[in-house]
Amino acid sequence: SVLSRRDPVNATPLLLLVLFNHIDIAKEVLEEKPKHIADSYGSGPYEGENCLHIAIVNRDLSFASFLCARCPALLHQRAKGSFFAPGMACYYGELPLSFAASTRQTEMVHLMLRTGARIDAVDSFRGNNALHHAILHDCIDQYKVLKKYCDGSGGEEDGSSQQPSYCDLPRRRNKDGLSCIELCAAVGSKEAFEF
Repeated sequence: SVLSRRDPVNATPLLLLVLFNHIDIAKEVLEEKPKHIADSYGSGPYEGENCLHIAIVNRDLSFASFLCARCPALLHQRAKGSFFAPGMACYYGELPLSFAASTRQTEMVHLMLRTGARIDAVDSFRGNNALHHAILHDCIDQYKVLKKYCDGSGGEEDGSSQQPSYCDLPRRRNKDGLSCIELCAAVGSKEAFEF
């Protein structure tokens, strides 16, 4: 029953194990109590953040792969607490794919897309997709990978992709009415604008 308890910021013990990199213990917990894989922070500043979000922030590709294989639904859960809002240090777009793109993790972006992340999903704050977030965080390499997926090439060496073509995605506008190139100009990202 201790696994269902919450600390003052609404974290479960599993979330804390992952946050503090006790991955072997977290895996043991998940082997015994697999339903806890869907644990996320309750209400509060970290609302919605799950183990996959934390694995991405911790740059743990191996554990992220473990989580995606066992619970692909984690790819669609949103970290929507105030800590992740626009203007805050971790405005990463709520979804794991945007978290990976916003934190310069090319292999993590590939993993998210291969295991079912929706490249066209947008955050509820500003309507930004993962390409917008790559621009906001000046992550041009991740933008290039995402763009290849948009074109249907998969961004992989072998050209494989499970995503349909989203050629128009870079031109889609967010809630501020900005396409990706317009966002480049708005935030002053010369490199992204030139690309």
